[in-house]
Amino acid sequence: MKTKYQQIWIVVFACLVIALYVVSKLVPLPWANSSSNTGFDDAVVLCEKEARTRLGSNLGCIKFDKSSSRYDRPTEKHRIFFNAQINAPRVADFYILCAVDAKSGKLLQLDAIDQSGIDKNSKENKFGWPAR
Repeated sequence: MKTKYQQIWIVVFACLVIALYVVSKLVPLPWANSSSNTGFDDAVVLCEKEARTRLGSNLGCIKFDKSSSRYDRPTEKHRIFFNAQINAPRVADFYILCAVDAKSGKLLQLDAIDQSGIDKNSKENKFGWPAR
């Protein structure tokens, strides 16, 4: 009889642990602020959406520049780059830089620069920053 009750308590305890785990995943804990950090993929989506909104129908195409985009640890910003083609008033290729605060998820910067005015031999990047 004693082993039967032990087995029942083990099953009840296991069910309780599983139920608590499921509830903790469904209901956010008030002291766990998981929304404070913005992931890199979320920053890319935010930047592309904002670029499409600001450029509207003038935007021909936009491509994510994976090799240049990065998380900048000292400033805690996501630096997202795109190559874009803008169709008004003439067709031109542009670099787009977007900066998103990693903690708040807010868009901090959205700049575009025409690729035709860039000196290929310069030691600075497209936006005038020193090469890394």
